[in-house]
Amino acid sequence: MFTIGCCLLLLIGFSVHGLGLFLALYALMVFVDAGIRNRSLLVGLLAMPAAFVQLIGYGAGFLRAWWRQRVWARVNLRLSRKISISNRLAYAA
Repeated sequence: MFTIGCCLLLLIGFSVHGLGLFLALYALMVFVDAGIRNRSLLVGLLAMPAAFVQLIGYGAGFLRAWWRQRVWARVNLRLSRKISISNRLAYAA
């Protein structure tokens, strides 16, 4: 959901005033938390892109696996049934 939400917020955020603030607020929270925990502003700055890369990468992998299981499994099942039927007809003739 984070990956889809980020993409939608980036696409819609520029046309609708204020939606981009959600991503900025999240980045600010990551910056503050990492900076306080590690007592370093540099770590806080580096944590912001790292958090986005990690969550977007995880979301993209999840969506890819879902697509392969749900969509391609149905397509492959239909194709295998058609091939199976056409092979039976070819051997029967």
